[in-house]
Amino acid sequence: MLTLTLCAALAAANSISPSGHPEQQQLLDQLAAAELRAHQAAQDVGGLRARLAAARLPAHEAALDATVRGLLDQMTVPEKARQLDIWRTADMLTNGRVNLTKAKAQWGDLSGGVGVLHDVYPYPQLGNEIMAALINASRLKIPPLIGGEATHGLQMDDHTIFPSPISLAATWDVDLMKRYGQTVGSEARACGTHITWSPVLGLCREPRWGRCEEMMGEDTHLAAVRPSNSPPQACFACIMSV
Repeated sequence: MLTLTLCAALAAANSISPSGHPEQQQLLDQLAAAELRAHQAAQDVGGLRARLAAARLPAHEAALDATVRGLLDQMTVPEKARQLDIWRTADMLTNGRVNLTKAKAQWGDLSGGVGVLHDVYPYPQLGNEIMAALINASRLKIPPLIGGEATHGLQMDDHTIFPSPISLAATWDVDLMKRYGQTVGSEARACGTHITWSPVLGLCREPRWGRCEEMMGEDTHLAAVRPSNSPPQACFACIMSV
């Protein structure tokens, strides 16, 4: 509001005679000071939010750890094995809708749960249908993870496509890469995708390998650099090697 008021005053000053120039400079100085205070306030808010999240983290992690341990104690060996596998989502869909009869024919007893579904890019309604069907069919009600490719953007209609990772690596701008990752992550989560097999922080030093375009370059230092203001738990990547 202060910035808008100063802008309005500055516009008014611009319409008066040359004798008003000192007033214009004063308003410009006030505007610059107000923008500086707003920038500092935004940084302060961001820092406080990070500290609050860090303060809450131990209690959250303790509760999560207790839940996971309780589930592991209840799980049979076959149920644990099914959680470690990746399942083809097409095996449970017919004309874009959930078909549990088809899924049982392909995957067997669904009461043992399903770990990760791959290569499905659902819109929210289908994502919710998949989750609800498999949770209700499982004994322990463990939700599956829906995963998809997002090497340079979520690879489905209506989503942002970015340059390939090897091109992003050439910028050496890790904060830009962070913004790219946040955009891909928010778009993926909005449509029901939980995990993507990217960014890939493996090193590509053999140009004859067919997946070099998925790598963030060949430099160990670049692969290890963390974007500014990023807590350790905020960075999660896929590792591949040649």
